[in-house]
Amino acid sequence: MSSSLHLDGVLRARKSREKQCQGELARILLRLADMEAALQFLHQQVRVVTADVRDNHLTGKLDMNFLAEHRRYLVAMQAKAAQITQELSVARRNVEIARTALALAARDRKLIEKLLEKAEAGRLGELARKEMLQQDEQAMQLAHNANV
Repeated sequence: MSSSLHLDGVLRARKSREKQCQGELARILLRLADMEAALQFLHQQVRVVTADVRDNHLTGKLDMNFLAEHRRYLVAMQAKAAQITQELSVARRNVEIARTALALAARDRKLIEKLLEKAEAGRLGELARKEMLQQDEQAMQLAHNANV
């Protein structure tokens, strides 16, 4: 019984660790999704601005200052996209690490659950054996009393 109580405590700790790993994975996945959305938004903004420049600022007299400013904007957006891409790479590695940690935590929890199941099955088997011995003893006493 004491062993079972100890395993119950270990199981609670393992479930808590698994839940913690799930939360960490969810947090990292959310961050990853935010970064992917930011990168898509950045690319969309660059497409819109570039289309505007192409459609509205490349006819007639060219404003070289405006075009230079547009070029600086594109360079800055490329740098920002490169930074986000690098962060995405790190976040993807973190997702894999978090998934591995979650899988290990789930495996550890399942191991304790199996041990508890085996302990319970053993306890039930022992109870059944004791009950059978008790019934045998009662049957022998009844038989002995019937013969006396």
